[in-house]
Amino acid sequence: MAITFDAPSRIHAVRYKLAADAYLNAMSSPYKALVAFTDVVKDAKDGQEYTEAKMNGFPEAATGDRFEADEYRFLIVASKFQTGFDQPKLVAMYVDKKLSGVACVQTLSRLNRTTAGKEETFVLDFENTAEDIKKGFQPFYDRVTLSKETDANQLYNIRTDLEKFAIHEAADLEAFAKEWFIAKPSVEKLQGVVNPVAKKWQAEAEEDQVDYKSKARDFVKLYSFLIEDLNTRSGACHGL
Repeated sequence: MAITFDAPSRIHAVRYKLAADAYLNAMSSPYKALVAFTDVVKDAKDGQEYTEAKMNGFPEAATGDRFEADEYRFLIVASKFQTGFDQPKLVAMYVDKKLSGVACVQTLSRLNRTTAGKEETFVLDFENTAEDIKKGFQPFYDRVTLSKETDANQLYNIRTDLEKFAIHEAADLEAFAKEWFIAKPSVEKLQGVVNPVAKKWQAEAEEDQVDYKSKARDFVKLYSFLIEDLNTRSGACHGL
């Protein structure tokens, strides 16, 4: 399992990395720390110039892959790995920077991936209050509360919201369903349907991408709940 440290700036990330290395060496620890930041950082304290590649000992592009190794248990970050970073072994996060909006969601969501033995996660935040985080998540939070009294009309409301993005069309859904509901669906054909829609989504502003994805997740969750509820009620009727 591993931990990330979110630094408030690149120079802080450099200093955290130096301090972490010194501490781990003093402890004769078998584990190492990685750092992730962009460009070159010059520290006025020692006059040295630092880069991610120089501090880690390998090319910058390899940082994410190297973090897979068991020896790397700590990742110090300065505004990197916000999106597209899938690392299930992360269980804890230390936050030393202000978070807001989509950056808040992206940063804390690094802990979302599941893996064997990972039963809970932990965040120690030095800069944000619980209200700050709630406010940051609010625009993207799953808005659907599931209960026995869930109104099926919410499903149509969410669909209307999704259609306003003009990312997918009815024809896209029909084409996907046609390929999906056959005896042996072809992954290649399904990708051929999905890829043009994915490109439209990728062309959207980052906040719109998150909003669309959140609403799509709401739709799937509510649809699944309603179908399960319908099947349960149907089974109960058959049992009478």
